This record gives sequence, structure tokens and C-alpha cells, in this order.
Amino acid sequence: MLSHTVLFDLDGTLTDPKPGITRCIQYALSELGYKPPDANELLWCIGPPLKSSFSQLLQTSDDTLLEEAILLYRSRFSTIGLFENRLHDIIGAKKNNIASIGVTYGYGSREELETHKADLIADCPKEIPTLLPLI
Repeated sequence: MLSHTVLFDLDGTLTDPKPGITRCIQYALSELGYKPPDANELLWCIGPPLKSSFSQLLQTSDDTLLEEAILLYRSRFSTIGLFENRLHDIIGAKKNNIASIGVTYGYGSREELETHKADLIADCPKEIPTLLPLI
């Protein structure tokens, strides 16, 4: 019996999020005037809520400071950080013999998805169900 499984990589399960997350944390800390730890010392920050991580890193429960740190983190992540592990999504799927559907309505362009050999490309969420039988 043939079985099909669909994975939606939304949280780093097929990627290595370390560069994007740790660099954004380092950026936020630097912008706030703190000396950021080495990236390897920030691995524990991958997964827990940002507020909790920054509370420990900054040794504070001051909501104003924590929100500022989170805003700085997100400003870098939305423009740089999220792209620092982009190739791993499709490469990770390829290395594990998993077909991939790239989406242009997220953070990748059609050109980028074609360059990195996404098996199929969807331009809107409604296209995904029609593409699934093709993989």
C-alpha cells in the first residue's frame, strides 16, 4: 500500500534556523548597548518565546525593554534574518528525498525557487491542493 505524507516546514524542522535567529538576537542586544554572546551560547534561545529569552539575556522583567528588544529582533529578522537559512528548506528536502512545493506568496520569489529546484511552485494557497497529487 502506497502512503503519502505532507510536511509543512513552518518552524525550522527541515532547516537550521541558528544563523538567522542568533544573529537577530545579537543585533537586538547590540542595539540596546549590550555585548551579545557568541552564537553558540544562544542556542538555548531557539524555540522558547522571545520575551522569555530576552528576559534572561537582559536579566530584566521590564516590559518596555523587552518589547524594544523584540521589535529590534523582528525588524532585522523580517528583512535579513529570515533569509539566512532560506536555501536549507529545499536543500533539506532534496537531501531527504522529499518533494518540495515552493510558495511565492511567502518570502521567496519564483526565480529563487526555480534556482534552488523546488519541484513545484504555488503562487497562492489555493493552488497547493491541486499540486499535491503531482508530487
